[in-house]
Amino acid sequence: MKKITAFISFIVIISCVASSERMRADDFYKKREYIKALKSYELALTQSTTDSQRSEIQQKIGETKVKIVDDSIQMAEIVYQKVDPPSLQSIEDAILVLKNAPTDDRLGRISSQIKKYQDIKKGIIKSEAERMKAKGEYFNALKTYEYAREIAPYDNEISYEISHLTIFIKKEKESGLREIEKLLKIGDGEKAKAVFDKLRLMDPEDEALEMLKGKISDARRKQVLSKALDDESQYKFFTAYKTLKGAKIDGLEKEIIRIGKEGSKYYFRKAEKYMNSGEVHLAYVASVKAMELSPGDIQISQINKNCADIIDNEIQKYIAIITFGSPANHPDYGTQFSDALITRLFKELPYGINIVEQEKVDLLENAQKMKIKNIGGSLGADIVINGNVSLFKVEEVKSESTATVKVKVGEEEVINPEYEKMLKTYGDDKKIWPSQPQRNIRKNTYEIVTYKKGKLSKSAFGNVSIRIFDASSGKLVFSENFADSLERIDKYQDSVEAAGILHDPLELPSETEIKSELRDKMASDISNAIVGLLQNREKRFWKSAALRMEQNEYQNAIKFLAQGYLFCHKSKMDNEYYRKLYNMMTALTEIN
Repeated sequence: MKKITAFISFIVIISCVASSERMRADDFYKKREYIKALKSYELALTQSTTDSQRSEIQQKIGETKVKIVDDSIQMAEIVYQKVDPPSLQSIEDAILVLKNAPTDDRLGRISSQIKKYQDIKKGIIKSEAERMKAKGEYFNALKTYEYAREIAPYDNEISYEISHLTIFIKKEKESGLREIEKLLKIGDGEKAKAVFDKLRLMDPEDEALEMLKGKISDARRKQVLSKALDDESQYKFFTAYKTLKGAKIDGLEKEIIRIGKEGSKYYFRKAEKYMNSGEVHLAYVASVKAMELSPGDIQISQINKNCADIIDNEIQKYIAIITFGSPANHPDYGTQFSDALITRLFKELPYGINIVEQEKVDLLENAQKMKIKNIGGSLGADIVINGNVSLFKVEEVKSESTATVKVKVGEEEVINPEYEKMLKTYGDDKKIWPSQPQRNIRKNTYEIVTYKKGKLSKSAFGNVSIRIFDASSGKLVFSENFADSLERIDKYQDSVEAAGILHDPLELPSETEIKSELRDKMASDISNAIVGLLQNREKRFWKSAALRMEQNEYQNAIKFLAQGYLFCHKSKMDNEYYRKLYNMMTALTEIN
């Protein structure tokens, strides 16, 4: 009997333990802590004593595993989309999340999701391989396809591409190696290097190519040196120097130094000769070459500066701004606007564009009625700007109203309503009153205070026309009408201190200030338009030089090239047209 009792007690204890663990698992499940819930369910399963308990727990285990898989798939998708578009790294990270999912995958959902990501990864890798192949990077394309095959070993398309590229690279290498041998026999190291570089892209690790590297370098050295010496014999020192420097081949350093020294002397003598004969543009180009070949030479630097100073004067352009016209009732508006425009232009104009002193312009009587050519000639101006201020005014709109507020002004003594109620209900005998309220109480007194509040807006309107003329021809090159406005608004109100209403003063700019603000804004807009017309001078220098070359006007072409190059140098500019000017200028003057 004792044994039976003990057994029953054990069963009861086990049941209680299982029930406790089941409750813990259910609690974890509700909190979405599915991994902890799974462990607790599995422990509860081992402690369960009845088939019905085991069945219920097994069902919960299945549901929990589904939830864990759901969470893993959701987390993998978040990792996959962490960059847009998804990268190979984000795909790898997503797959790793799924592979590390802390549960089995009986329904195949995780493996299915992994396959989805692997297919996306394969597609990205194939696209990259195709891009490399299109660019001629066959070796990299082959390696990329091989990487794709690791993901999809049975993909026939990938297998075909690998086979095709392997055969293609082998044939190209065999053909290229034969071509290099032929080119080396005739001493054409430059072409041999070009074929070598192409084959290097196909297979950077090819030993046969590596063995040819020294031979190609020797052939190139001989070929480049031969060309440089040939150029030197024709006094094309600059071309020879650039050829040697640009080759970047070891063993040419002494020749580079020697030709640099000889060339700098030659171009310095030419610069002196051209300068003495008044051919300053040719002198400048020669001095530029000499300076590049011998940067620290004081004599060369001096003649370069002398030439540059003369050419710098040539490229300077001058703008004369005629005082703008004004409305009849405001004759000072035109002067004010002209001054604002000059101030703005002075800050914004590119190098080489200058403004004629306004004092000189003011000395011209009736400048607005003079012909443009006469104005340009009198002031030494290349560009003449005039205009008219037809509208410049400020309008005010005011809206004002009154408001009221209840304000405490004091106190007064009055009969207590509670006292009156007791008196009316119970009579004069206060002994029978249930309470004894005071007869009199203090009461606040109020009055209605009226105060003003409102809103004021100031709107400024401007209308300015502008015309820009080429002073040499008198031709109108730009005409535009600029209209603009601005508005400033502020609210105000009186103060009522007793009601906590603060004073809000009217704070708006004066009419003069708001006009000045609009004037500066419009002057800025017009200045930007003018500066836009005067930009890209380096492009115009280049086009002028190219046109003169088409017309076989060699001297004029050199003039524009020298001016354009100096303009870029002074402007600290390095763009497409600077390089075009430099290359044409240095190449053209190598022709004797």
